[in-house]
Amino acid sequence: MMRAMPPLPTLLTAMLAALEIGPGTGTPASRFAMEDVRCQPGEHGTLEWTVGKLLASDLRLAAGPLTLEFGQCELLDLKATLAFHDGRARLCTAEAAQAQFTRVSLRGPVASTDRAHPAADATAPRPEAGPTLGPLASAEGALRMDITDAHLLFDAHVDIPLRNGRVDFGDASVEHVGPDSRMGVSRTGIYVDAPGGRSYLYQFASPPLEGVEFEERGSLLGWVTRRGALRLQPFAETLLRQSRDGLKLGLSEQVLALLGRTEVSGQLQLGDGDLVVAPGVRAALVGRAMGRNALTLHKTPDQQGLRMQSGALALREAALARGDWRLACGEVDAQLTLDLVARSAHDLRFAMTIAQCEMRGLRLEDSSHAPV
Repeated sequence: MMRAMPPLPTLLTAMLAALEIGPGTGTPASRFAMEDVRCQPGEHGTLEWTVGKLLASDLRLAAGPLTLEFGQCELLDLKATLAFHDGRARLCTAEAAQAQFTRVSLRGPVASTDRAHPAADATAPRPEAGPTLGPLASAEGALRMDITDAHLLFDAHVDIPLRNGRVDFGDASVEHVGPDSRMGVSRTGIYVDAPGGRSYLYQFASPPLEGVEFEERGSLLGWVTRRGALRLQPFAETLLRQSRDGLKLGLSEQVLALLGRTEVSGQLQLGDGDLVVAPGVRAALVGRAMGRNALTLHKTPDQQGLRMQSGALALREAALARGDWRLACGEVDAQLTLDLVARSAHDLRFAMTIAQCEMRGLRLEDSSHAPV
């Protein structure tokens, strides 16, 4: 006997329940519209929906400390399968040939540990080892900092080149009135040696760190003979891993005060490679040969954080796993702005804004009922 078709909102309710989406904070209630809707019985008592176009606006997704909001999305050629248990509809799979998003924002801590969760079951799958920041391994670019520091008694202009994912502080320059100073990296952190003494731009929370080649000193008078270097990928991965494990970020009050008086500008061309920024969140950056994934960096002394912008971000095989649910996408092209803000020595947060985003090959499924 054929099951009666449920009302149209049942499909939307099941899709939103899968990802716990509700109205965005400070926005009107979520709104939906669909065109060319069809429904037919499927296998094992399921219902299969096809929607030519689904429009939604003012949506919000909350996942732990992260909050995702977007102003509008448009899904084309949507197909979804609903199952029923005890009279309640549950989404099994949903896929769309193409999706377009505008005014997307994602914000939260850069990394954190959730102490409220109980200890993991020993039989449960181990979490991903991540993070993985493959695009930094072959990154190229340059960073310029203009520092106003009353402690140093002068304004300093710092230029730091980045070649093949590596910063060699022997190539960095620190210019100011009088004899120029030098940059380097010791077991304490990244420093500037100036006439007034050594000042740290960043202090390590727990050295030694991966990707750090510390300064070397000669036996004669203990002078620095080599200023040291950073391999950006393993260094950044270690910092994120330490932050996720609850260790301090190394942003002391002295460092925060110095960064507050610093203007930053620069360019960074990311390479191709795998990107895992949190457990269950992964993608691959592609398109370096075509000039994709080039970032500009900017910070003025009156800004609290660093801003990074990309006019052509290209991702492939992106995936987000949450519980039994997995959201995957074959191709993502977006215009992105990322702000990093240090509220305190223990609290580093990000806010990502996407003006426009186009996805192709979008698929959402319940791994407990369907193969991933």
